[in-house]
Amino acid sequence: MARILVIDDNETMRMGIAHTVKRLGHTVDMAASGKEGLALFQKTPADFIISDLKMEGMDGIGVLSEIKRLDPDALMMIVTGFGTIDTAVEAMKLGAFDFITKPFPPEVIRLKVKGALNVVEQR
Repeated sequence: MARILVIDDNETMRMGIAHTVKRLGHTVDMAASGKEGLALFQKTPADFIISDLKMEGMDGIGVLSEIKRLDPDALMMIVTGFGTIDTAVEAMKLGAFDFITKPFPPEVIRLKVKGALNVVEQR
């Protein structure tokens, strides 16, 4: 069982992603902001982080940058309804595991979580 951190200021999206991940048998921590998510990660590191891009205060790119500073091997995926090629490239350059645009079916989350955890297991 892995620990997954879900960071999204939209409660419906956050709960939906968490529900999908829990059904895979994993433990889920949730945060409603980038700052809260970073604090949770510092307290209890996650095996995989799923974060929204556009949030008040610290956005997903800021979260990614800080998490990578704390743990260069951390795996994080950015999800957004406002995806651009430039933003995706920036996220990948900073070390994002993946970048997906909303809306997406639960199957996409299942596949991305499984893929990330396969990487974790191979380390």
